Amino acid sequence: MVNSQTLDVHGREVVLTNLLKPIWPEKDITKYDLIKYFLDMSPYILPHLKNRPLVITRFPEGVHKEGFYQKDIKKAGNSPSWLKTITIPTKNKERERQVIDYLVVDHPATLVWLGNLAAVELHPWLSSVESLDYPDFGVFDLDPMPQADFYQVKTLAFSIKKILNQLEITGYPKLTGSSGLQIFVPFYPKYTYQEIREFIHKVCLQVLDHHADIATIERKVNQRPSHKVYLDYLQNAKGKTISAIYGPRANKGAHVSVPVNWEELANIETSRQYDVLSVGARMKNTGDVFKTILENKQKLNFC
Repeated sequence: MVNSQTLDVHGREVVLTNLLKPIWPEKDITKYDLIKYFLDMSPYILPHLKNRPLVITRFPEGVHKEGFYQKDIKKAGNSPSWLKTITIPTKNKERERQVIDYLVVDHPATLVWLGNLAAVELHPWLSSVESLDYPDFGVFDLDPMPQADFYQVKTLAFSIKKILNQLEITGYPKLTGSSGLQIFVPFYPKYTYQEIREFIHKVCLQVLDHHADIATIERKVNQRPSHKVYLDYLQNAKGKTISAIYGPRANKGAHVSVPVNWEELANIETSRQYDVLSVGARMKNTGDVFKTILENKQKLNFC
């Protein structure tokens, strides 16, 4: 295999370099493999990134070395002219006004370009460029502490499902590819982030009432009991991001954040069920089980 080449991706040229660079050395997975994963999975990844500002985490020396978080895609350098971006005003830590040019992924070539940057992790917003202040989704982020297990995560997930069902709202589970689980709840983009966050918070409080032995909503990490699962509702805020659907994770196993259905989840024992080498076979059998969330927009029924 050549170490560098120029690839035509549906009419757009992408210059690829250092293709033999190990990205997941413990599994002998190179940058070439990451790029191939993004290209092969683009029919499934692209619909879920469409029109969403994106933040990336890059690991140019591989996931075993320190990576870095990048919001402003213009700082990546050597950006092709066909990249789609959106400029969003924001404030820095000193509360000074600035602007950030976020990437918007609209073409398989953009994913290939990101693979060449060793952008292992993709983190889209919960709202689209057409309605930045009104998210399309609310997300329950179930994050187990070190001594909590995935059975506890599933117990809480099914408790959330029960409450949502009572409200005639459908939630969709997704393995994070790390240790936890996320439940996506699609809404019409007419509710503010605060409204969505308050709804998710209220549901989490109900879950906590029933499962105080295994759940916590304590915000300070050092004050969370190590045997509990953190119910994170605070990700539902403008500018916050969530791990991409079918996005790889920067752990040594090259795991992927994969949607599952509730029947599957009952029999799954780990969030690290799939990796970049195995998820393709799953897609041939199941297709995109999250396709529905792009279409099934719901009204917000408060608790």
